[in-house]
Amino acid sequence: MAGKETELGQPTEESRQDTVKNILPSTQHQRPTPVEVRDVVHRWNSIGEQQALFRYLLDQINDAIWIIDPDSGVILDTNRAAYQRLGYTKEDLVGSPLTFVASGLPSNVTLRKYFENRVNNNGLTEGFHRHSNGSLIPVETNARLVELDSGSYIVAIARDITERKRLEHKLRQLSTEDSLTSVFNRRYFDDMLAQEWRRMLRVQQSLSLLMIDVDCFKHFNDTYGHVGGDACLRQIANEMNTQMRRAGDIIARYGGEEFVVILPQTDVETAEALADTLRKSIENLRVEHVGMESEDVVTVSIGVATLVPTASQTPLKLLTLADQALYAAKACGRNCVQVWRE
Repeated sequence: MAGKETELGQPTEESRQDTVKNILPSTQHQRPTPVEVRDVVHRWNSIGEQQALFRYLLDQINDAIWIIDPDSGVILDTNRAAYQRLGYTKEDLVGSPLTFVASGLPSNVTLRKYFENRVNNNGLTEGFHRHSNGSLIPVETNARLVELDSGSYIVAIARDITERKRLEHKLRQLSTEDSLTSVFNRRYFDDMLAQEWRRMLRVQQSLSLLMIDVDCFKHFNDTYGHVGGDACLRQIANEMNTQMRRAGDIIARYGGEEFVVILPQTDVETAEALADTLRKSIENLRVEHVGMESEDVVTVSIGVATLVPTASQTPLKLLTLADQALYAAKACGRNCVQVWRE
């Protein structure tokens, strides 16, 4: 240790104090003087200094920030995330109407009125912002009307929720889609059959149901294995999707080798014709099935039932009748369509 030492080589008290002074910085001159404090506060209170700092802070935020005139809808300011994420420069956006980038906003009311009517208690809305390349980006926006002495402003913070929407879509798929065939699953079918039943009950129109069973599928699995069976079911599901024309028609895997098709607002004649079209198209796939009694290809049997719902009935009635028609098709030698009729 540097410093004075005693005769025995130990540091003296004076040397210890010198060492402490060298290690610990002096604090007696660190407190700013009143003049220095006044200068710092004056500099902070200058508008330019505050604006520069706030601008820096805004541009470090990853969410898009928009400042908008509530009556004209004109964009007054944005941060860097707002214009860079949409592929614009700041000059492209400032002075433009918010509808230039925000899709779905009404043109017949002011933004002030729109946000009063649409924003929920949390101030959150979901919508889309339009990229410069024309694509739409899903966003969650938290908007507030801010009243200042100089006027009113809408301050909106928009967060890109593309990834969240992708995950939500994936979860919906997992909950409604059959993992093997990619048509709807049994749970979704049950929900939609009940929903369409109620809808047809209100409008008093026909609801048709097809029940489709792959003929001798156990024999197919025994012959070609479960991998071959899975491939066969996928081919059948894809073919049915190809043949369906109306957006409201629903194909689902009911279980095992059985499929169902819900046909809202469809009379029995139309349902029967569609069923036969599906039967023929699946046969024409020419999926090999050696050992079948007729042609050595995969075929299906289809049962058809049609009802105009009444308050005294339930969707189970339609399902039971379609199932009875399916068993009738099996009894008639398979690879045919049978229709339940009163």
